[in-house]
Amino acid sequence: MAVQNEWGGPDSTKKSQRLASDILSWLFHCKSLVQVEDLENLLHERLLLTFNTEIEDGSIEEVAEQLMIIRDEYIQGNVDHVNSVVESNNLSLRQNLKQRDEKSATLGSA
Repeated sequence: MAVQNEWGGPDSTKKSQRLASDILSWLFHCKSLVQVEDLENLLHERLLLTFNTEIEDGSIEEVAEQLMIIRDEYIQGNVDHVNSVVESNNLSLRQNLKQRDEKSATLGSA
């Protein structure tokens, strides 16, 4: 919703991609033991700073838990599930970009 409504400004999509890249990098390159609470804190902080969004509905905790599961599966060599999640995310991103472009075209013709 924050990306679709451009709460991070007109470059919200790029910011969301950067956030995803940073989170994945942190998850897979962190030298210390990764705790789900640390990931939750990181998500809360980055969403607040990047999109001026404070999320209190429990979704950050759900996302953090799912990311930890994906990380563990990847480490165990189960890349099929990881690839399906990535493809699903790419599809969602493409849909968001299409909606944004359609919205821009509608506003531009008004």
